[in-house]
Amino acid sequence: MHTIKTTAKSFLTLISLLSLMSLTSLAEERPIVRPTITVIIDDIGDNQRLGLRAARLPSKVALSILPHTPFSKEVATYGHDRGQDILLHQPMESYKDKHLLGPGALFKKMGRQEFSLILENNISAVPYVVGINNHMGSLLTKDAEKMGWLMAELRPRELFFIDSRTTSKSIAAKTADLWQIPNMTRRIFLDHTDDKVEINKQFQKLLRLAKKHGHATAIGHPRINTLEYLEQMLPKLQNAGVEIISATEVMDHHQYASRSKHIKMDGHSISGYPCYLAGNKQEFEAVLQGIVANYNCDFVR
Repeated sequence: MHTIKTTAKSFLTLISLLSLMSLTSLAEERPIVRPTITVIIDDIGDNQRLGLRAARLPSKVALSILPHTPFSKEVATYGHDRGQDILLHQPMESYKDKHLLGPGALFKKMGRQEFSLILENNISAVPYVVGINNHMGSLLTKDAEKMGWLMAELRPRELFFIDSRTTSKSIAAKTADLWQIPNMTRRIFLDHTDDKVEINKQFQKLLRLAKKHGHATAIGHPRINTLEYLEQMLPKLQNAGVEIISATEVMDHHQYASRSKHIKMDGHSISGYPCYLAGNKQEFEAVLQGIVANYNCDFVR
C-alpha cells in the first residue's frame, strides 16, 4: 500500500512539473505586447538649430519637412542617417491663414497637371521621403477630387499618407483607404499650446489613448518646450508600459486586400471603371477623379 501511495504521489508530482514547464514555454512563446505610440515632428525646415535638435530625438521619431525651405535637405539627410523616417510636410490650402502655407502649396483651384507637377517637385525637394502628411489643409482635405489626385500620385511612388486631421471633415484617410494606400490619422497635437504643462497633459492623453486602442499617433513641432519635453520623456516610456514605434513600422502592419465590388450609384450601374469599394458618392467620385489605372472593378452598391 505504501508503495502504491508513493508511486501515485510521484506521478502527480511529474504531472505538475510537466504542466509548469508547459505554462513556462507558452509564456516564453507569447511576448508581452505593449501599447505603442508614434511621434511626428513637422513644420521642419526653416530653423536649422531646432530642426537638427529634433533630428537628435530617438530614431523612432519621424521628421516631416516643409519643401523648398532653407534647411530641408540638411535636416532630412541628418535624420535619415540616424534612422529616422523622413516625411514630406505637404502644404495644402486651408480656410484661413493661407499666408502661412509656404512654398509648394496645393490649392483647390488647380488643374490636374499643375497639381501633379507641384507635388512631384516637392517630393523631389526633400531627400529620403517615405510618406507625406498635410501641412494645414482644412479646405483641401475635404475635397474628394483633389484627394483622389493626391493618392493617384502617392500609390505608384509607394509613399504612405498620414492625415494631420486639421479638420474633422477630412476625407483624406478614407480616400487613402479606397486607394489601398497605407495610412494613419493624427490623434493628438502635443503643443497646440506652447507650454510644458499643457504639452504634458497632451502627452499623457496620448499614452491613455495608446493603452485603450493599442496605438496612437501624435504630432508636435520644433519648439524649445516641445523638444525639451520629449528629450526628457521618451527615454522613460518603458516605465509607463508604452513603446514608441516608427511610422514605417505602423505602415508595415497594414494589410490591404484588393476589393472588387459592383456598385450602383444614383440608380445607375457603373462597370469597367478602375476603383475600390467606396462608402458614399463623394468617396466614389474621389476614386474616379483620381483616374486609377490597371484596376478592374465590377461596380455595384
